Amino acid sequence: MFKAWADHAAVLEKKADTIIRQRPEPLRKSIGTSLLSGTGPSTVTLDLGGPAAGRMWFVHRVGILGADGHTAVAGAIADIYTGPALGTDATSEIYAGLSVPSIVVEGRHHNPVLYGDGLYVIVYNVPTNQLLQFTAGIEDYPAPDQLAMSIK
Repeated sequence: MFKAWADHAAVLEKKADTIIRQRPEPLRKSIGTSLLSGTGPSTVTLDLGGPAAGRMWFVHRVGILGADGHTAVAGAIADIYTGPALGTDATSEIYAGLSVPSIVVEGRHHNPVLYGDGLYVIVYNVPTNQLLQFTAGIEDYPAPDQLAMSIK
Protein backbone atom coordinates (compact mmCIF):
# COMPACT_ATOMS: atom_id res chain seq x y z
CA MET A 1 0.00 0.00 0.00
CA PHE A 2 2.78 2.43 0.92
CA LYS A 3 4.68 1.62 -2.29
CA ALA A 4 1.61 2.47 -4.40
CA TRP A 5 1.25 5.78 -2.57
CA ALA A 6 4.97 6.56 -2.95
CA ASP A 7 4.92 5.69 -6.67
CA HIS A 8 1.84 7.89 -7.23
CA ALA A 9 3.50 10.78 -5.37
CA ALA A 10 6.72 10.41 -7.40
CA VAL A 11 4.82 10.53 -10.71
CA LEU A 12 2.88 13.64 -9.67
CA GLU A 13 6.06 15.36 -8.46
CA LYS A 14 7.80 14.70 -11.78
CA LYS A 15 4.83 16.11 -13.70
CA ALA A 16 4.65 19.16 -11.44
CA ASP A 17 8.36 19.85 -12.00
CA THR A 18 7.79 19.83 -15.77
CA ILE A 19 5.15 22.55 -15.48
CA ILE A 20 7.21 24.63 -13.08
CA ARG A 21 10.21 24.59 -15.45
CA GLN A 22 8.03 25.81 -18.36
CA ARG A 23 6.79 28.79 -16.26
CA PRO A 24 3.46 29.37 -18.03
CA GLU A 25 1.11 31.97 -16.57
CA PRO A 26 -1.71 30.16 -14.73
CA LEU A 27 -5.39 31.00 -14.64
CA ARG A 28 -6.08 31.69 -10.97
CA LYS A 29 -9.57 30.66 -9.91
CA SER A 30 -11.72 30.25 -6.84
CA ILE A 31 -14.28 27.46 -7.19
CA GLY A 32 -16.91 26.16 -4.81
CA THR A 33 -20.10 24.26 -4.19
CA SER A 34 -22.57 23.80 -1.35
CA LEU A 35 -25.12 21.27 -0.19
CA LEU A 36 -27.85 21.01 2.45
CA SER A 37 -27.68 17.61 4.15
CA GLY A 38 -30.70 15.41 4.64
CA THR A 39 -31.45 13.35 7.73
CA GLY A 40 -28.34 12.97 9.86
CA PRO A 41 -25.99 11.88 11.00
CA SER A 42 -24.87 11.16 7.47
CA THR A 43 -21.84 11.04 5.19
CA VAL A 44 -21.79 13.68 2.47
CA THR A 45 -19.57 14.08 -0.62
CA LEU A 46 -19.07 17.45 -2.33
CA ASP A 47 -17.32 17.39 -5.72
CA LEU A 48 -15.59 20.36 -7.39
CA GLY A 49 -14.80 18.46 -10.59
CA GLY A 50 -11.41 18.59 -12.26
CA PRO A 51 -9.38 20.30 -14.96
CA ALA A 52 -10.42 20.34 -18.61
CA ALA A 53 -8.62 18.26 -21.23
CA GLY A 54 -5.15 19.64 -21.80
CA ARG A 55 -5.10 21.41 -18.39
CA MET A 56 -3.74 20.67 -14.91
CA TRP A 57 -4.58 22.24 -11.56
CA PHE A 58 -2.51 23.01 -8.50
CA VAL A 59 -4.70 23.39 -5.40
CA HIS A 60 -3.26 26.01 -3.03
CA ARG A 61 -6.27 26.64 -0.75
CA VAL A 62 -9.23 24.58 0.40
CA GLY A 63 -12.06 25.41 2.78
CA ILE A 64 -14.78 23.26 4.25
CA LEU A 65 -17.38 25.41 6.01
CA GLY A 66 -20.76 25.03 7.60
CA ALA A 67 -23.35 27.81 7.36
CA ASP A 68 -20.51 30.34 7.70
CA GLY A 69 -16.78 30.49 8.30
CA HIS A 70 -16.81 30.53 12.08
CA THR A 71 -19.61 28.33 13.44
CA ALA A 72 -18.52 24.78 14.25
CA VAL A 73 -20.44 21.75 12.95
CA ALA A 74 -20.34 19.51 16.02
CA GLY A 75 -18.80 16.10 15.36
CA ALA A 76 -18.30 16.56 11.60
CA ILE A 77 -14.94 15.39 10.21
CA ALA A 78 -13.77 16.07 6.64
CA ASP A 79 -11.23 14.33 4.37
CA ILE A 80 -10.18 16.02 1.10
CA TYR A 81 -9.04 14.07 -1.97
CA THR A 82 -7.70 14.60 -5.50
CA GLY A 83 -8.26 11.47 -7.51
CA PRO A 84 -10.00 9.70 -10.38
CA ALA A 85 -13.05 8.46 -8.47
CA LEU A 86 -15.25 9.67 -5.65
CA GLY A 87 -14.47 7.53 -2.64
CA THR A 88 -11.90 6.90 0.04
CA ASP A 89 -8.45 6.27 -1.43
CA ALA A 90 -5.34 6.78 0.70
CA THR A 91 -3.17 7.52 -2.35
CA SER A 92 -5.48 10.41 -3.34
CA GLU A 93 -6.02 11.96 0.10
CA ILE A 94 -4.45 15.40 0.58
CA TYR A 95 -5.96 16.43 3.94
CA ALA A 96 -7.44 14.19 6.64
CA GLY A 97 -9.44 14.66 9.82
CA LEU A 98 -10.36 18.31 9.35
CA SER A 99 -12.96 19.82 11.63
CA VAL A 100 -15.71 21.95 10.10
CA PRO A 101 -15.01 24.81 9.53
CA SER A 102 -11.38 24.51 8.31
CA ILE A 103 -9.35 26.44 5.78
CA VAL A 104 -5.95 25.15 4.64
CA VAL A 105 -3.59 27.38 2.64
CA GLU A 106 -0.44 26.08 0.92
CA GLY A 107 2.18 27.69 -1.27
CA ARG A 108 2.15 27.48 -5.06
CA HIS A 109 2.56 24.19 -6.93
CA HIS A 110 1.00 21.95 -4.27
CA ASN A 111 -1.58 19.20 -4.71
CA PRO A 112 -1.60 18.61 -8.49
CA VAL A 113 -4.86 17.49 -10.13
CA LEU A 114 -4.55 15.95 -13.60
CA TYR A 115 -7.15 15.72 -16.37
CA GLY A 116 -9.41 12.80 -15.48
CA ASP A 117 -9.00 13.41 -11.73
CA GLY A 118 -11.17 15.56 -9.48
CA LEU A 119 -11.12 17.50 -6.22
CA TYR A 120 -13.66 16.40 -3.62
CA VAL A 121 -14.37 16.24 0.10
CA ILE A 122 -16.07 13.53 2.12
CA VAL A 123 -17.62 14.80 5.37
CA TYR A 124 -18.60 12.28 8.04
CA ASN A 125 -21.15 12.59 10.85
CA VAL A 126 -23.05 15.50 9.28
CA PRO A 127 -26.09 16.58 11.34
CA THR A 128 -29.61 16.88 9.91
CA ASN A 129 -30.27 19.89 7.65
CA GLN A 130 -26.69 21.16 7.82
CA LEU A 131 -25.40 23.50 5.13
CA LEU A 132 -21.89 22.53 3.96
CA GLN A 133 -19.70 24.64 1.68
CA PHE A 134 -16.54 23.42 -0.09
CA THR A 135 -14.24 25.97 -1.74
CA ALA A 136 -10.82 25.86 -3.35
CA GLY A 137 -8.28 28.25 -4.77
CA ILE A 138 -6.62 26.72 -7.81
CA GLU A 139 -4.02 27.59 -10.39
CA ASP A 140 -5.04 26.19 -13.78
CA TYR A 141 -2.07 25.47 -16.08
CA PRO A 142 -1.70 24.02 -19.55
CA ALA A 143 -0.58 20.43 -19.05
CA PRO A 144 2.74 19.34 -20.55
CA ASP A 145 2.25 17.62 -23.91
CA GLN A 146 2.73 14.14 -22.49
CA LEU A 147 -0.11 14.75 -19.98
CA ALA A 148 -2.53 16.73 -22.09
CA MET A 149 -4.87 13.87 -22.93
CA SER A 150 -4.12 11.30 -20.24
CA ILE A 151 -7.10 9.69 -18.56
CA LYS A 152 -6.72 7.23 -15.70
